[in-house]
Amino acid sequence: MKKIGIISWQKDSQYVLSLTYDLKGELVKIPIKNKFNYFLNFLKTLIIIKKKKYDFLILEIPPVYLSYLILFCKKNVIVISHSNIFLLNNWWHQLQRKVLKYLLKKTKGLVIHNEKLLELIKNYPARKLVIEPPPRILEKKFFEKHKENVVRALVVLSFSPDEPIKELISAGKEMKNINFYLTGDYSKFSNYWKFKEIKNIIFTGYLKKEDYEELLASADFVIGLTTRDYTTLQSGYDAVGAEKPFLTSEKEVLKKYFFKGTVFVKNEEEDIKRGIREILEKYEDLKKGIKELKDLKIKNWQESIKILQEIINDC
Repeated sequence: MKKIGIISWQKDSQYVLSLTYDLKGELVKIPIKNKFNYFLNFLKTLIIIKKKKYDFLILEIPPVYLSYLILFCKKNVIVISHSNIFLLNNWWHQLQRKVLKYLLKKTKGLVIHNEKLLELIKNYPARKLVIEPPPRILEKKFFEKHKENVVRALVVLSFSPDEPIKELISAGKEMKNINFYLTGDYSKFSNYWKFKEIKNIIFTGYLKKEDYEELLASADFVIGLTTRDYTTLQSGYDAVGAEKPFLTSEKEVLKKYFFKGTVFVKNEEEDIKRGIREILEKYEDLKKGIKELKDLKIKNWQESIKILQEIINDC
């Protein structure tokens, strides 16, 4: 069996955790603490790779700097990329994409998470594989019924510019029968102080994996919103894995990949409220649909793992 190294600088990537488990690889995880850590992380990662002597490397980007390891490692490499690398168009990201194109010539392929992204990378000189994320599988211990007599909505956030947070909070604060738990580092949200006193809007801060999964299991439904095209949302795969109805934005990619158990809304206050009401009204049917979607997603992931394993074994 080949020795597979899976490298990530993300704080929390469910994608690489699943890859590591199903490919029986070794995860090298060195989260970036701040922008001054890139060079140090690169050196640490390079030293580990040289020491471990992997037969095959899987690199998860962003940050795109991680792909520079290709220059130093005469290994078989696959790069896994999230969508934002291809969506940002300032001069720096354009330059980074040019470097990435050059580096990809030396790899065995580029993995992306949805088919629509192929429109943006058609000129990239690498084999392209579309492998969507797997559902997050929770341990049974998390599914103890919560004791509150109120509906619980898990709102998965990174407090990024593409998230319509103000619209969501404006919609949620009027729905007093629902508690909205907003995850993520709210220090990045400049308007936090305006909303922190609203009783049914709870900012949890960044949660450790076990705390997040416990909250996910106790939620009645999950919300994940974005203004971006070309992107799937990890919140959707978390909802699918936990078998919770999903409320998300009316986007082409999201409609394609979350076609059961999901309600789609415009990123506007009134339509978000309409979508939440629809989830409550059709709750049992949506629960059934999301369970069916989970079974399909697990099957798709297992087939994708077989393809990756064949690529690795052929090297």
